[in-house]
Amino acid sequence: MSEQNFRIDVRGTRASAWNKSAARVFAPIVMRNEGYRDTHETRHLILSAFTAHMDTLIRRFRHLNKSKEEQESLESQARRRSRKYQVYLVAQLFLRRHRTGIRLPLLHDQIPMLEELGIDTMSCDESERGTVDVETRYRISSPDWRADKVTQWLRTFDSAYHISRKLAPPKAGAPPRVRYAPTAKSKGGRAVPDLPVSAYNSNWLQEHQQQRYDVAPRADETYDFTPGTAVMELVSSRHFQDTFSHVSFAATSSQRLRTSN
Repeated sequence: MSEQNFRIDVRGTRASAWNKSAARVFAPIVMRNEGYRDTHETRHLILSAFTAHMDTLIRRFRHLNKSKEEQESLESQARRRSRKYQVYLVAQLFLRRHRTGIRLPLLHDQIPMLEELGIDTMSCDESERGTVDVETRYRISSPDWRADKVTQWLRTFDSAYHISRKLAPPKAGAPPRVRYAPTAKSKGGRAVPDLPVSAYNSNWLQEHQQQRYDVAPRADETYDFTPGTAVMELVSSRHFQDTFSHVSFAATSSQRLRTSN
């Protein structure tokens, strides 16, 4: 290869005979045009930089020329990973609400219903990223079959959790996820069967008669998903803050005792 027919083979590898020859031709061109001294160190640096850039060009060429089947396979893998991550987030949301209910005495009576609703009743979150200096917020995408009052009921657990995190001593880990009111309903998800009829969206039940048959809501049983005045007052009261401060202090003291022992 000469300077006149210099080119690289993006279909091959950097270790191919052609591309090795291209690297050897390229180094003298750079040294001559840039006025570098032809030393072993200079030649080595130029060859290393050229080889790294050639790798980038080869990868880019291969990516742009992947077959349709390969592209579809990669997209399918990405969707599968995304679904797994969403399942993980929803499970974490359920466990967080359950732990919050255990810590707050006035929510103890609500725990059996929370357990009956289960993980599949929880909302999924869609991230909304702003600029790099703005924290990520998550838009709540609630199931279309779930009654809106269930969403309001679940927010009681979320409010208690966020206040408790603010009052707790600083610790390692990410800050609480910022979730805001739903503006969209997630469709296509399977409705949780055999719940009190008040847990379902009445319009959804009317419009999906077959699903209503499959879901089999307990029509003779309703559940009051109103958080209750006592709970709402407690969430915003100083007594609530004192309660969580005491719990956090006790947990911290216990940890310190274990550490010192």
